[in-house]
Amino acid sequence: MTEEAVKRKRRYARDIERQFYCPIEKCHRGYGSEGSLSHHVRLKHFEFYESGKYEIFIQKYIDNMQNKKEK
Repeated sequence: MTEEAVKRKRRYARDIERQFYCPIEKCHRGYGSEGSLSHHVRLKHFEFYESGKYEIFIQKYIDNMQNKKEK
């Protein structure tokens, strides 16, 4: 390969606007995207994720965000 790979510029943790927060009561982690939150829940709170409660939580969360944008 003659072309150099362009390295992606990553944001610093302090620059991420955290809109998604973990639903577990004693866990106060915040994330900038739904995918990052989902990844955290799958790894750290596997029982909650597998129980199906996470899917219900995330759907309510998304609905609330959309309602806030409409107003």
